[in-house]
Amino acid sequence: MKNDLEEIIQRLDALTAAIENNTREIKKIRLQLFGKKRERPKTASITFPTWCYEYESMTIHLDAKQWKAVKEGKVITVRGQGEDISEYIGENKPFIEWDYWTFNKKSPGHVSVVMQADDTQWEAETAYDGNLEDCLINETEVTPKRKTKVQ
Repeated sequence: MKNDLEEIIQRLDALTAAIENNTREIKKIRLQLFGKKRERPKTASITFPTWCYEYESMTIHLDAKQWKAVKEGKVITVRGQGEDISEYIGENKPFIEWDYWTFNKKSPGHVSVVMQADDTQWEAETAYDGNLEDCLINETEVTPKRKTKVQ
């Protein structure tokens, strides 16, 4: 009986070793077929440094698709949340000056932020014109949505 038990343990050890070896081989094959592990998409919040007295700093939030395009060096323009400047110009109704962020237009890694009101009588003003690497960038991984089972 003791010999039978030792033989069973030896066979189980051999099976365990074979399974571990096969698992390593499967991982190697999967890596060859599909490449490196897929990176989760990320969103980004970008704040430019103080560049001029009128626009101390501003932040824009890019979704995963926009941020991926910026990192790939594509030229994109995104409208930010804007600022209500009605109290500064004496308007009784909301007067929004929008911030337009253009990435990679002059060169890869370049960003410019232009302020433009809906009212065309106001001239556009540059709030920031510089390198993305000089900005504060906060990346956040997008967590996948869990599928819920409906019963």
